[in-house]
Amino acid sequence: MTATEEPRARRAQNRKVVKRRARILELLAGGDAPLRNEELARHFGVSLATIRRDLSELETSGELSRTYGGAVSAHPEFL
Repeated sequence: MTATEEPRARRAQNRKVVKRRARILELLAGGDAPLRNEELARHFGVSLATIRRDLSELETSGELSRTYGGAVSAHPEFL
């Protein structure tokens, strides 16, 4: 990979992460049950570690609350 291709690849990867995290929040808003890590990993075709990182970042930003093996909305009044 050349020096000019590397930043482009990184931006593309960042866009995927942002879209996946936004979709996780949409899934939370669209259902009344907690989301499970395994189901999210299968849905997005990523590893459990990736999902855990996503959920951790979303929890840090106040968007959701982590549960054992998954997550629930941090704003249940909007569900």
